[in-house]
Amino acid sequence: MIRRTFHSVVQLIGILGLGFAVFVGVLVWRLSTGPISLAFLTPYFESVLKTAESRVDIKLEDTILTWVGWDQSLDIRLRGAKAIGPDGKVLAEIPELAVSLSGSALMKGKLAPRSLTIFGPSLNIIRSETGKLELGLAEVPSTSSASTQDISRRIISELLLPPDVKRPLGYLRQINIVDGNVIVDDHQLAMKWLVPEADIVLVREGEKVSLSAELVLTPGGANSRNTAAFTLRGDYDLKKKETKLTLGFVNLNPVIFAPLSEKLKLLKSFDLPLSGTLDTVVLTDGEIRKFEFNLTSSNGRITSNDLVNIDVAIQTSKIRGDYDQATGRLNIQELVMDLGPDGKLKLPAPIDHEWALQKISLAGTYDSEIDRLELKKIKLDSAGPTLKASAIVQEIGGNISFELDGEARDLKIEQAEELWPKGWGEVVRGWIVENVSDGFVPVARARMKGRYSRTKGVEIISLLGDMDIQNLTVDYFAPMPKATKGSGRAKFDRKRFDFEVTHGKSGDLILRNGQIVITDLDQVDQFFDAKLKIDGPLGSILKTIDSKPLEFVKSIGFPSSNAKGNASTESV
Repeated sequence: MIRRTFHSVVQLIGILGLGFAVFVGVLVWRLSTGPISLAFLTPYFESVLKTAESRVDIKLEDTILTWVGWDQSLDIRLRGAKAIGPDGKVLAEIPELAVSLSGSALMKGKLAPRSLTIFGPSLNIIRSETGKLELGLAEVPSTSSASTQDISRRIISELLLPPDVKRPLGYLRQINIVDGNVIVDDHQLAMKWLVPEADIVLVREGEKVSLSAELVLTPGGANSRNTAAFTLRGDYDLKKKETKLTLGFVNLNPVIFAPLSEKLKLLKSFDLPLSGTLDTVVLTDGEIRKFEFNLTSSNGRITSNDLVNIDVAIQTSKIRGDYDQATGRLNIQELVMDLGPDGKLKLPAPIDHEWALQKISLAGTYDSEIDRLELKKIKLDSAGPTLKASAIVQEIGGNISFELDGEARDLKIEQAEELWPKGWGEVVRGWIVENVSDGFVPVARARMKGRYSRTKGVEIISLLGDMDIQNLTVDYFAPMPKATKGSGRAKFDRKRFDFEVTHGKSGDLILRNGQIVITDLDQVDQFFDAKLKIDGPLGSILKTIDSKPLEFVKSIGFPSSNAKGNASTESV
């Protein structure tokens, strides 16, 4: 009995398996000859696509079953979707959608879409003058584009609602947008961004909807040869109604955006292919308060002939920071530009100076509301000394006012001419370059205030500095013998230069201490005063004070050549 029953069950399974195989074979053969119409499902999908609060009816031309190949699943395609208004007019339409059904809904005896694919829709995103984002219908290229957007927006809005299986699209978990045409109507920059190739995937998982998109932007319009490729990743929180977005790109050159808007013209100075990410949060009302950036670049150039002329070639760079749109405040946490072993920073006329630099590092903030740049950290690395500084720069009345605090370490005196720009404390600079040599400065500090304009160049309003000096040679009163092996401390401002000597030599004379003072540096003529305490042979001392231009011994008729003995004297 049991054996006969078991044998019957096996036969039944075999018959059912054979029947299913025949059915699948016939279905595959039928699908290979063309789609199968599922017109009986059309009313159902029409009701599904109509949102509960909408007064607009959805009509479909046909519902078909298609099969692309063995590596593809069966697709239900909805063709000719149209939104019909109360007056019978067609308000919106989409040529084709693809639907996959929810397995969990089928288990409950329901037909419900689990995913929808929209082919070639047009979407219009508005960025308001205040920087808010919204999915809108303002000025799209054609009626059909507006139509596809309207239905697409309805479907996307359903996915962004909390899960509710009582709604017609309550089982919807994924929306795919294929070959979408996206227009960003940017009111803030008074321009439009065109994305003719957009593939977007939206997936609802729990309380979040994840977003991933591949975008190709044509900044100059549909006929532009310039393109920029982006990846967009994000999460929409269904409870908070906030979206976290990350925009990524590789080798994006800012120069291509400069001609598009007057507000972007500054980008013409940055021929610098960038790679990296921008991160932001879009709030409930579409507001973007802040975005963070982390960018790198290689083999670029920064040039500008605006208020300050600048020209620098960059091998690699990186910049990290954030921008607060509400306050207009740009925070640069780290900016590093590697200029290479032969790097140079050129400041053309009227500054007309060139620095040999290998690396530039900056950190600070820029306040666009008051046009103020505050650099808390400036570090300039060269083959020799390292320069550190901080600065405040502000544009006032077309001119640039600045305050600069700087410190240089491990500086050789002969490098002063290379590192100290002409016109910045010119008299002090000129005296040091001409009269001081062969020295080493462990540390030098300077603080200055000034302003810059194209017509007047750099004007120093105040200057204050000091430096420690070792092993220098000073031509303190040419053509008198130079002081060598000198050590001491120098202090200076715009009007005065003081050098306190702690040790030095002049031939076989020893300078035990002293002071050299130069005054009236802001005038046409300067005054020199030296007070030095000298030990050594009497003959050498007399020979020194008898040198030109003093010729003191000769003037009193003293025979210095026959003088012998040691002396300690103080020259004034």
